Amino acid sequence: MTTKSQIGINKSVSNISAWRHYIGRYEIIMAILNILIIIFFYWESRGRYVAPANIYTLLRYTEDLGILTMAEVPIMFAGLIDLSPTGIANLAPLIDWSLWQYFMGAGMGFYPALIIATLIAWLLAAFIGFINGVVITKGKVNFLIATVAMLFLTDGIALIGWGGWPEPFPGADRAFFFGGTVNGILPIPFIWALAFAILIMFLFYKTKFGVYITAAGSNVTWAKEAGVPVDRYIIIAFILSGIAGGILGVIDGSVVREVSATNFTSDLTLEAIAAAVIGGTLLIGGKGTPIGSFLGAVLIAQLLDGFTVLGVNAYTYDAIIGLAILVLMVSTGSRETLTQYFRRISRLRMTEEIEHQQVVANWNSNDNKNKQ
Repeated sequence: MTTKSQIGINKSVSNISAWRHYIGRYEIIMAILNILIIIFFYWESRGRYVAPANIYTLLRYTEDLGILTMAEVPIMFAGLIDLSPTGIANLAPLIDWSLWQYFMGAGMGFYPALIIATLIAWLLAAFIGFINGVVITKGKVNFLIATVAMLFLTDGIALIGWGGWPEPFPGADRAFFFGGTVNGILPIPFIWALAFAILIMFLFYKTKFGVYITAAGSNVTWAKEAGVPVDRYIIIAFILSGIAGGILGVIDGSVVREVSATNFTSDLTLEAIAAAVIGGTLLIGGKGTPIGSFLGAVLIAQLLDGFTVLGVNAYTYDAIIGLAILVLMVSTGSRETLTQYFRRISRLRMTEEIEHQQVVANWNSNDNKNKQ
């Protein structure tokens, strides 16, 4: 007979197992590292690090890096990289700005014009991501060549069409839902970044998207033989990356109150890839953690903001990030190599044991026949 206490214990075990599905050892390590960094910068800055103004700045750093990091995660799970999001982030808000002016000139109200113009700009960003995915999957073009070409193409279109001069973002002072703040400390763009991160985590943990994109990165041949529509899900991953670039460009333009073809450089994309790697997502594909990757973005944002507060040379930040990536990649590679070695040894021993059992069985069978 099952008692109430036993039922309670079983529910607790089930809840723990469910949490372990989302939060593993790497996520816990990343969370602890972030906490230790907070304590370190708090101590070294004599409390200035947790001042409301600096918390706002830290969240702004996290917003930019977090969106692009989560955009890279599905693509990196597939064993690919997208270098074009910053080009999309430069182009999308300029299109938004031009369409807003056109709609306002046609007599449309401020908010309808802004919303419609923004949605069209984001749809275009998604279409650019779609082109990336199709060129890579159907055109069989190397992902680095395809995305670098798209980066130059989008930046070039932005420069040719609008020049390098900044343009005022449409009604930034009235577009609270893009660039406003809550209580003067929580930037609305950070909420957008958090919402996008939650979307990626939901797709990974609650839909077949995560399973299929991981299978594509683990072994694309086996995944296709198993009936996984690999190309379709890679294209979806690039569409999400394009949307992320569009969102980043619009919300960032609303904060600084101007848009330009040179607002973003590819350095931000490289930092996003670094954040995903530090957070536990492998460049070779097939393995990683969306939660850990977002925490990796928080960690890098903390380093950038903390060094700024302490007045440390910016070159130190670059050196530390580079060293962290090298250490993590070497340790990950060594761990994977050892794991593969022991698995191979285990398979060899299992094969030898099976062969030995077959020899014994054949010998016994022949012995029985001779006796008969």
